[in-house]
Amino acid sequence: WLIVFSPQVTIPQGDLYDLLTDDIGSNLQPDALAFVVRDNVAAAIATKLGELGPEEWRVPLGTTAVVVVGFTQMGALGGVHPVSGPDVTIDDGAFASLRDHGLCELFHRRDGLVRPSETTHFVHPSGKHSKAFIRAANLLVLGPEVMFVAMTILGHLAPDLEYICVDTSSISSVGHAAIQLRQLFDPSYVAPMVNSFSSWPGINGGYDFTQPKRTLVLISASTSGNMARELVKR
Repeated sequence: WLIVFSPQVTIPQGDLYDLLTDDIGSNLQPDALAFVVRDNVAAAIATKLGELGPEEWRVPLGTTAVVVVGFTQMGALGGVHPVSGPDVTIDDGAFASLRDHGLCELFHRRDGLVRPSETTHFVHPSGKHSKAFIRAANLLVLGPEVMFVAMTILGHLAPDLEYICVDTSSISSVGHAAIQLRQLFDPSYVAPMVNSFSSWPGINGGYDFTQPKRTLVLISASTSGNMARELVKR
């Protein structure tokens, strides 16, 4: 399968051809091509893709399943719109798998796990030592990829949310992207404030969580889970 994620209202034809050319040049020809887009534009995108001629694709339309998959403002599976080729089934489980595989692909492609040389090691903000650490900011390079990560937290953007607090400002873009995605569904959605609580120093008294019940906390990485457990106590 080849998955194409786009937060836009259209799939630019030139970008699509270049993307397919590059992917087929590096990988095998996909059995299925799925476009993951906002549910409120999914039907229109499927119609536009269906109007493209065979010469405008880099895959054989007769044998390659092409489908547009919508995601809702809560980040869940929306409508599924077949474009051409054999039928494919995409249910909630398949969508969750697609999402999780996408995150793993980003993590590996962007070197989310940073390893030192044999003679060095890292000291985490918690004071613990390790031979490697997770740098989530490495994943946040391209806008569509940031939007993809943001899609996975849309379900946590409550209507009365006032704050999105991140442990480091390097992942603030995920919070802002999630707000932007939500407002593309609902322009009246009131944007919460995005703040950094500066990891453990903030938890240990340096940051005032003024509205804990109306706050969403994003943690860039925590191998032990201690940070999340400490935040829940608050």
